[in-house]
Amino acid sequence: MYDYVLVRRRRRRKIAALVSLICSIGVTALIIVSFLGQYTGTFTVSLTNSSVRLSLSETQSFANPTSYLRIDKLNLFEESTYVNVIDEDLDDETKAYDCGQHEIKIKQKDGSFITKQVLSFFKYTFYVGNLGSKAAQYDMKVQLLECNASTDGTNRTLDDTLRVMIYENDIDDNNNSGVHNVDVYAKESVGTNFDINGDVTKREFISTPPNRYATGPQTEDEDHPLAISFEDPKIIHTYSRDRFFASQIRRYTIVSWLEGEDRDSVSSKGNPVGATLKLGVEITAYENE
Repeated sequence: MYDYVLVRRRRRRKIAALVSLICSIGVTALIIVSFLGQYTGTFTVSLTNSSVRLSLSETQSFANPTSYLRIDKLNLFEESTYVNVIDEDLDDETKAYDCGQHEIKIKQKDGSFITKQVLSFFKYTFYVGNLGSKAAQYDMKVQLLECNASTDGTNRTLDDTLRVMIYENDIDDNNNSGVHNVDVYAKESVGTNFDINGDVTKREFISTPPNRYATGPQTEDEDHPLAISFEDPKIIHTYSRDRFFASQIRRYTIVSWLEGEDRDSVSSKGNPVGATLKLGVEITAYENE
């Protein structure tokens, strides 16, 4: 787990440096696959202060620093589960974008089948670098920009089973990072659970709870960890970082999926027709005082 540092709030001179990532997920029900989805993404930086310059890159070499990164037009999307997603190779610059892609057959209304490529998760690795001469600080908000309920009359939403796994790592003076600090975030559970210390909590299990079919509170253990709760219905987590010095580079990998082992998984309740999610990351930079 990342050892977060609490930073006192201070007056900061805001500079015009804004990074935004928007990942839109459109989700529609299928006959066999749980969801049909499409991601579209933009990643932008606007910099007007020459003394404090943050930039983005898909590689830690920053050979081609840019203010604009984009991913769009992805394939179908279905539920997955944590054990099929977690892999330290995800947090790697060799492949900025990744997904668990495989083929499935989808039954049509006339009884025929068609073959489609489907995704089980979405992963994107990017680097934030200080290419200026002064130390900077920034706030990075990972947000749930939209969560639209299903149009099938059940009023269900996908955030109940949404999981967002975020890696954050500094690149050292030798331009490498062999560690993979990571946290997993989820919406608070409807009921209560018990953490590993026996304290009551609203935190949700990352994946399968100790008893998949139990309806009451359950207790976290080493094999069944709890996720970190979203900060509020719209903000998944906020990273506040200061002392981001000149030439410093930080790597982020964001992985998202719909957890099929969650007790609120739609696979046991039918598909939430028309339900959609939109995720976003916004980074606002300041000159470090």
